[in-house]
Amino acid sequence: MFDPNMLKNIFDPNTLKVIKDLTPESTRELLFNPAANEVGKGVGAILSILFSPLLALNVIEKQALAKFTNKIANKINKIPEEDQDFSKPGLALKALEEARYQINNELLQDMFSSLLASGVNRQKNEDITPRYATVLSQIGYKDAVFLQEINDQDYHYFPIGHLRYTNISKSEYIEVTDRYLCNNNNEIKRIPTESIDVLQSLGIIQQEDNHYKTGGEFDKKYALLESYLQTQDKYKANNDNDIPFVRMIPGQIQPTDFGNNLLYCIFG
Repeated sequence: MFDPNMLKNIFDPNTLKVIKDLTPESTRELLFNPAANEVGKGVGAILSILFSPLLALNVIEKQALAKFTNKIANKINKIPEEDQDFSKPGLALKALEEARYQINNELLQDMFSSLLASGVNRQKNEDITPRYATVLSQIGYKDAVFLQEINDQDYHYFPIGHLRYTNISKSEYIEVTDRYLCNNNNEIKRIPTESIDVLQSLGIIQQEDNHYKTGGEFDKKYALLESYLQTQDKYKANNDNDIPFVRMIPGQIQPTDFGNNLLYCIFG
């Protein structure tokens, strides 16, 4: 069993006071005061150890740390007491350690505070590993926005498509449009290629051509994509010869199994 008292001599109590003074009384009661439970004390102690040196060096903004600390306290407080579990302190340590690099970004604050709360929730932490925190530390704001957009989609799924011209034998082809996606609001948007590359490289999502869902709303979205892509076909407008072999290549963007569990931990 983790004992927060083992950590009490590692950090300067004066610095701990600075962190405590940044937060409202409700947060202090949950993370720093003697009445806090095992989970609160443990998280509060690790947070103080990791962030005290950064405060002393003015590496992070005090208000950003205050917001982050409040989010952590509020999310832990929402976990039923019987589900609060600090048997895996390494998960909290890793989440807070990696969060130091993203502390000034509010969206990533939300993600890291939710991941930390998942790590001390026995209903979620069985399959969580330190890799969850590692991948979050390696994404930027735009990547985080796209990850949130995926989470907001039905089935965490984006239909995508692009136009392709082929010769008669279909041995050669020309990609004539960028790839676009269709979201839940039936809006057509160009896919954020750089974010896709980052999230794929981390094993969070996968983008595939010629793999797609059919039926109902999916057919409608792919039809919307094809209609829109025809308006983006600049190749045809600049060529006198009609090329008969043109079609939309449908595809999909969706999380991997790892990615789905990550979404559950940071948004669920």
